[in-house]
Amino acid sequence: MALTTTASNSAVQVAIQKETVWGTKIGTETPTPTVVDFKLQRFTECSFSLNRAELEDESITAARGVTSVRYGNFDAGGTISGALAATSWDDFIASACMNNWVADTIVSDGIVEQSFNVQIGHTDINQYELWTGMQVGSMTISSPVDALSNISFEFSGSTQEGIYPTSIDATPTAAASTEAMFHCGGVMNYNGVPVAIITGIEVTLENSLETQFAWGTCAARDITAGKSRVSGSFTALYADDTFQTDSLNETQVSIDFTLTDPAGNSLKFSIPSVSLGSVDAPVSGEGATVLTVPFRGVYNAGIGGTLEITRS
Repeated sequence: MALTTTASNSAVQVAIQKETVWGTKIGTETPTPTVVDFKLQRFTECSFSLNRAELEDESITAARGVTSVRYGNFDAGGTISGALAATSWDDFIASACMNNWVADTIVSDGIVEQSFNVQIGHTDINQYELWTGMQVGSMTISSPVDALSNISFEFSGSTQEGIYPTSIDATPTAAASTEAMFHCGGVMNYNGVPVAIITGIEVTLENSLETQFAWGTCAARDITAGKSRVSGSFTALYADDTFQTDSLNETQVSIDFTLTDPAGNSLKFSIPSVSLGSVDAPVSGEGATVLTVPFRGVYNAGIGGTLEITRS
């Protein structure tokens, strides 16, 4: 008897398409269906789930058993992450910033909601999960000195629309093939001056999304955004008191860093108004003393937002 074929992570593909009607399967919109035109998304990790609260009927009977359990609203969402690379993440970055790219620049703190159909295909067993209404709730960029730079997105959305035996788009557009970025060849500026002692940096943009439910359906009715918040931290070799002094004096500073690939493509992340948190210089064992510098970005009228991203 032949063994049953089971799914392997190495055969998974992720395909996405921006929605024209929030929470609706591409190609089923009314009165005018959207043309199905998915594109494959590069990734290293992908996980979506449909969390539902248990609703137990607490009726008491002489039999002592639970008489009924129902399941409540759909709390649909997930994460997609991968190596930071030029052009690979532009659509998700736009959703995170809630804004549109203007030429090659985008700024956070916008009001343009952008959501996606996300199809997760287990191609070896022909099972294709479709998730609808997926909007980026947070985006994190991290760039250590000992690994590739990474970008990750957390999503909130409407529901898992269904599981199909074939892909919605039989011929999706190929994923971008640009090479991954890492710190070599990059530069970080602090108050406009290059800093050569940085050992890692991480920045998170959060949209404070809330899933809204209404009577009549377990699927979400809408996603609403709260404040846009930018935070992060960097680590640096301990050379002087610059970071501690700026933290103690609550001096507002600027931070920007640029990453490149071998083809000359680059991504620049700029936070022009930054407040530093408490700077730590732990000492443990031998070796270099490394500072940890947390920070918060604040709204900057000059760029009309908190975080500006430029691609070139």
